[in-house]
Amino acid sequence: MSKLKYIIIVFCFLQLISIQLKADKFQVESFTKDEKDIAARKAELKDINDDYCAIIKVRTNVDGILFKTYPDITKIEYKTNPKEIWLYVSPGIKLITMSGTGFITQEYVIPNSIKVESLSVYVMVVNGVYDFTGVNTNDLGYFKVISNPPGAQISMEGNPAFKEYTPYDGLAKKQQWPIGKKRIFVELKDYNQKDTVFLIEKDKVNELNINLVPAYSYVDFKITPKNATIRFEDKNLYHGKNKIFKTNSELLISAPNCYDHKQTLDVPDGGDTQIVEIELIPITGTLSIIATNNNAIGADIFIDEILVGTVPLNNFTIQQGDHKLKVSKNGLVSYVQNIKIIGNQENSYPVLLDNVVSVKFASDPWGASIFVDDKFIGTTPLENKISLGAHNIRVEKTGYNRYVTKFEVTEATTVYECKLTPDALIAEKKNLVKNNIMRYSSIVLFGSAFLYSGYQGYTIYDNYQKYQVATDHATQLHQDIITSRNVLFVSGSVAVLSGVSYFIFQNKYKKSKSRIQSLSFIPTDQGIYFSMKINF
Repeated sequence: MSKLKYIIIVFCFLQLISIQLKADKFQVESFTKDEKDIAARKAELKDINDDYCAIIKVRTNVDGILFKTYPDITKIEYKTNPKEIWLYVSPGIKLITMSGTGFITQEYVIPNSIKVESLSVYVMVVNGVYDFTGVNTNDLGYFKVISNPPGAQISMEGNPAFKEYTPYDGLAKKQQWPIGKKRIFVELKDYNQKDTVFLIEKDKVNELNINLVPAYSYVDFKITPKNATIRFEDKNLYHGKNKIFKTNSELLISAPNCYDHKQTLDVPDGGDTQIVEIELIPITGTLSIIATNNNAIGADIFIDEILVGTVPLNNFTIQQGDHKLKVSKNGLVSYVQNIKIIGNQENSYPVLLDNVVSVKFASDPWGASIFVDDKFIGTTPLENKISLGAHNIRVEKTGYNRYVTKFEVTEATTVYECKLTPDALIAEKKNLVKNNIMRYSSIVLFGSAFLYSGYQGYTIYDNYQKYQVATDHATQLHQDIITSRNVLFVSGSVAVLSGVSYFIFQNKYKKSKSRIQSLSFIPTDQGIYFSMKINF
């Protein structure tokens, strides 16, 4: 009986060794001190001995690891960005115990070269070493993978030929696999890769439901002012929602005439939205408005159409940059000017208010005399200052009818224009003189041409008589007769044309004279009116 008992004990011991050799294990890849990390100094957490804790940041691909130290771990935090497990431990520990479902409990001895000290940070990298040995490779099973979102690629460790996409159903595809543990990797663009170890069992379908975690998050920027530039990782971002992959970097927000804003922006993965709301601090100066005459005192002051006070204004805080200044008071012309405020100093502007505006006077034709309230101010084109209110305007030019009107001058008035009409009497007198000149010119031209034609006729006759009795000069006389004949023809033609012109301008003269047949002047209280009868 004692021999049988011994045999059973030995058999159980060998089985335990065999199981441990084939079980999954933890493997510590590295254990280092991070001299630059001040997370422990920020936390300042004390252990049960009232000593400041150190932090061991565990980075692992294994879920569900349990840790134990002596003295006990003071606090454990699970971080997601990056994925880490923070162990707040007592200074001086030398041993860390790790355990987990399906894994052999292991103890890790911290190297002698590293001393765990208070307020220091250490990084420990732990990976799982898996036993993929099947119980019986002749036994087969199936597995099924569903991912959210679908369309992810599936690959398998140790089997590079296996490439499938979710949803994957091995039973539907009639793909059997040897029973035992398998590790698969599920990856999709813009999502974190997910790897998992699972067990294929004989004649069963193992269904895996995998939720992929987005490798990005959204950042919704609500920035004031709206023209601010958002700069992050050497890129310009939009006001509103931006898709940003997991990162930790400096954010720079700038706008004209504002101080820059800088901060470290931590963007995790997971697809969530964080709101960044920032109002930039404007660069400001002070504004003073000084009255240069009594009219300006008490006038309203508007900056960019907003009422900010009255004249005088002292040390008014205003943002640096370009602004529109308007100072107004009833009965006076408003003072409007674009001003430039320089930050961190006083900006002063003198203001003069008056009741006159600059008006440009124009006429068609130009060169007309302008009278404002019976006072001559110049000839067009000209520019002159005119007081607000109603005025009598008179425009005169020789040869044109006088133009008289009332003109209301307001702040918005800039131009006065008028079109003059020709004086009909003067125009008719000009036509009378012109027609009379042409009439007498025609008479003179006709008389001259007629007399010259007679002279040429006599010359032809005389030469012809000589030609009949002469022989030596016959040729020359013949040429003179021909020349005189031509001149006679031309002079006769001129006489005829001038006679026709005479009758034409004689008729025009009579018509012009008949038009100016009735002209009278009528004195009235308002002045002298004239009446003229013109026939058309």
